[in-house]
Amino acid sequence: MQSRLLIINCPSAYFVHVPMGTFGLCDYLSQKKIPVRMLNLALYDETKMATILNRYLEQFRPTHVGLTFHWQETAEGVLSVGQHVRSRMDQVKIICGGFTAGYFGEELLKKCPFVDYVVKGDPERPLELLLMGAEASEIPNLIYRDGGVVRANKASYCMDEETISRISFSRLTYLFDHELYIEALEEKLGFPLFIGRGCLFSCDYCGGSRESFRLHSARAKPVTRSIAAIIADLKRLKGFMKKIYICYEIDRDYIKALFETMKGERTLVKTFPPVRLDDS
Repeated sequence: MQSRLLIINCPSAYFVHVPMGTFGLCDYLSQKKIPVRMLNLALYDETKMATILNRYLEQFRPTHVGLTFHWQETAEGVLSVGQHVRSRMDQVKIICGGFTAGYFGEELLKKCPFVDYVVKGDPERPLELLLMGAEASEIPNLIYRDGGVVRANKASYCMDEETISRISFSRLTYLFDHELYIEALEEKLGFPLFIGRGCLFSCDYCGGSRESFRLHSARAKPVTRSIAAIIADLKRLKGFMKKIYICYEIDRDYIKALFETMKGERTLVKTFPPVRLDDS
């Protein structure tokens, strides 16, 4: 049976954004001929979430459901959505991924019966293997149950520059009702442009710092996309929205080179005008 993955951004009062890497994950799996779609429950009124979720579960008929547990503020949403999916589709396999899932992967499997797998760190290759039917014991970054025992494979997979530059992080049509997402982002800072993973710095407060990435993703050093790949994403995005933002400060020369390249692309000139933060 062909595996089909539905990735759900669980509802939260604090975050409407889909984690930046999720669009790239969809593109990676799609290139491997694995059907994948996304659903952002944070876009909908709380009273309609169950109806929306049921609609897309029935429409897409996933064999696997991925829950983005990327921030601790989404914990309540992960619990409610996971339990709902399990009650509706008892045969579906439920996977958790994201920064917070990476920190607490073994605890999730011990305390949440609806969770079948947790992916620690970069999910692309581990999910490809899982959805293609590989043995759990052979999949890097995977935490799973073996009978009544929770086992954690070595987090040995980190996406390299070649791979991260070969996939798109801007194909909005992977997301159901992506028009609603565009409207929500236009009211805020805009679409977060994916530059890379990891950080050189170790700020104590940051979940995306160098030491944080070592803990939740086993990533020892940053990886950056090629400027050509980012330009290609910008050309896709310009057909959908006019606001983007960049949160990636680890290499100023790189960012300057990116902006210079954008200036040289006639189709991008004046496409994404600067926005003052107090205007958002």
